[in-house]
Amino acid sequence: MKDEEIFSIDEAKTKWAVHGLAPQSAPVRARRKGLTKGVDGRKLRATGRNQQFNFRCRKGLKKEVDRAAKKAGLTTAEWMEIALEYALKGRNGEGTT
Repeated sequence: MKDEEIFSIDEAKTKWAVHGLAPQSAPVRARRKGLTKGVDGRKLRATGRNQQFNFRCRKGLKKEVDRAAKKAGLTTAEWMEIALEYALKGRNGEGTT
């Protein structure tokens, strides 16, 4: 790329806006706020669930877990905690509770 082909950021934003590609700060902030809306530090401390734990699973497992948790009347997090504690208890002969 030649130096004269490089656009300024203002020219790039104008070009993106013409094609509907320019991100608008207000909608972006609104989406971010919507994602974190349900997370409240007080609730996390009250339940004792303040540690993040994510993993990738095989196809279909998440749906199976969600279905089992719903059937048991638990949230997915509660169901996973019980399942993991049960697995740890079986392996070590003792659980965390």
